[in-house]
Amino acid sequence: DDGGIGADSVAVDVSNVAPTVASLSGSAEGSEGGVFVYACEATDPGADDTVSIAWDFGDESTGTGSPVSHVFTDDAEFVVTCVATDTDGASTSAELTTMVVNLDPEISGTPEDLVAEGSVYSFLPSVSDPGTDDTHSWSGVSPEGAVIDSETGSVGWTPIWSDVGTHSFTLEAIDDDGGVDSLTWSVEV
Repeated sequence: DDGGIGADSVAVDVSNVAPTVASLSGSAEGSEGGVFVYACEATDPGADDTVSIAWDFGDESTGTGSPVSHVFTDDAEFVVTCVATDTDGASTSAELTTMVVNLDPEISGTPEDLVAEGSVYSFLPSVSDPGTDDTHSWSGVSPEGAVIDSETGSVGWTPIWSDVGTHSFTLEAIDDDGGVDSLTWSVEV
């Protein structure tokens, strides 16, 4: 031992470890147009790392944070993905499936119940649907000579002398997923 001092150096490579999704919860089933709530908790072994949460709802919509709420505008089965990312860019994800069911459309409007012979009778209904991505068609049953527009649901009729009496109309709004609402009324000529 000559009293000298020695030194060695060692290179240490510290790799980032991705966070872990500790829990994922949320709505497994609900109706189109309703509010769905999801929560994702993640942990990271890096003491100095913070974890951010991002969402892919499976319907081309995204979100951030936890908890988060989302409204699905049409019915289907959606895979909802939580992505946990630490401050160093490492990420991990977890998924859950949500079943969104169709709700029927709803016809509104109040048709007139009286028309004079030879006069024009018309009714233009409106339709609302919690599935805002739904499209609608119209059909129905009406007296001879009356017309129901399959795109707008408008009803038109000009009763003649042989139509004097009470006549029944039924109008149906059908959404693109098979949901139906109907409106039935009578018209006195």
